[in-house]
Amino acid sequence: MSTFVDSEVPSLILATVLLFYSFLGLMRVPITISKDHGRVVSIGMGICNGILTGVTGSSAVPGVFYLQSIFQSRDMLIQAMGILFSLSSIALAATLYWRGFLTLEIGLLSVLSLFPAFVGMALGSAVRKKIPSSVFLHLFYFALFSLGSYILYSNLNVIIRKVI
Repeated sequence: MSTFVDSEVPSLILATVLLFYSFLGLMRVPITISKDHGRVVSIGMGICNGILTGVTGSSAVPGVFYLQSIFQSRDMLIQAMGILFSLSSIALAATLYWRGFLTLEIGLLSVLSLFPAFVGMALGSAVRKKIPSSVFLHLFYFALFSLGSYILYSNLNVIIRKVI
């Protein structure tokens, strides 16, 4: 079994999922899960999220889809997303360490990179509290759409250059 794949493949998967999710959000398509199907959907979403996190390195989707469908309050959603991202990051770090890809140097750099992330979260929290939920969600989806578009564009350029 190969450990490495061309980075464009997982990046295109991530871009596609981000674009799909942001499109649904920008079009205001509600994501709801009935209580009758909650347990089955949560298991399925957990499996999908684990696979996509392993392939792309991003734990945002479909975990955020699921969290958004069960948390209506933006503060609860943000808190649940923080827990999801933290647990996913810990599991990913443990797996990378176990596989021999996470060295002490890379681990220290990762820990140092948390400081700007915490500053960004504090600034984001302050902004989130000052704007209406509808504006926050629109900006959130637009940011995800922009990120997905950038990832898609960048990786399609790489693929095109490889083919030509």
